[in-house]
Amino acid sequence: MSGHNIAHVNAQLSKGATHLNVWHGVGLKAVGNAYRGSGRTQDRSTRAAGFLQRLQRRHLTPMDRVLVTTSDFTQQHFSSQFDIPIEDCPQLGYSRLDWAFDAALAARARELDRACDFVLRPDGVEEAYLYLPTFRDSQRPFLKEALPDLPRLSAILRARKAVLYLKPHPKTQVEDLVRLDNIRLWPDHIDFNTYLSEISALITDYSSVLYDHLAVRDDGIILYTFDMADYLARDRNISYPFEENVIGVRANSFNELCDALQGGSALRPLPPAEVARLRERFWGGSHRPASPAIVDYTMRHLHH
Repeated sequence: MSGHNIAHVNAQLSKGATHLNVWHGVGLKAVGNAYRGSGRTQDRSTRAAGFLQRLQRRHLTPMDRVLVTTSDFTQQHFSSQFDIPIEDCPQLGYSRLDWAFDAALAARARELDRACDFVLRPDGVEEAYLYLPTFRDSQRPFLKEALPDLPRLSAILRARKAVLYLKPHPKTQVEDLVRLDNIRLWPDHIDFNTYLSEISALITDYSSVLYDHLAVRDDGIILYTFDMADYLARDRNISYPFEENVIGVRANSFNELCDALQGGSALRPLPPAEVARLRERFWGGSHRPASPAIVDYTMRHLHH
């Protein structure tokens, strides 16, 4: 089982094994065959790689592959972009969202987090925002452009009795951003997914976390797309029309982000019809919770 690829598995010693890929997000970004970008991800892309690399990778990839998907749309998406037969892309759902549909699991996860001294809203804090930007494949330093005036942002948060958590991609270099008492890094050892239902609003951009949030919430989304032109030109292509497949309060600059936070516009409910349309498109085939369905599918697959 993996959430991305089998780079850390000795495939030469795995003859007869099945690669069950539970993946790590639904979204609009191109992957596999459709990827056009830069950096290390391009080196791994099927069409971007040289012939010998592709031949080696085909040899090392188990012949029997299963990739878990979540809807008709994502099933077609991943089947096409990874060259996997559609029947081997079962619509089961993603286990990382099981906490949203299993109260006992959510309670246990938060109990473990409290034992690690994590509290989402410390004393005196009424609102908690999570900024989760996607990875920039070019590895360009973008966070200073995203948050150019931390004292101004901190003052807005302080007036709202709020805290902002920053959760960059693990491979994103966090520049020397000044840490303030109400602007913090999300703890590495805490799974943010468990808190999507409790944060005041998610701030994101082109990340698939938008759809994770939408699976369990109908409010609290800020789309902070300050660098969209650079992202599409230098980082990664998007396979589908962006505007038709996103929802939330739009902030195209730091000033607009500050206005959205200061005015509280992100806390309002989203249009119900649009929420329902996007949930069906990205999650329509998902089991809730997903883990039992994934285990059942795996057991039946192994017995064939």
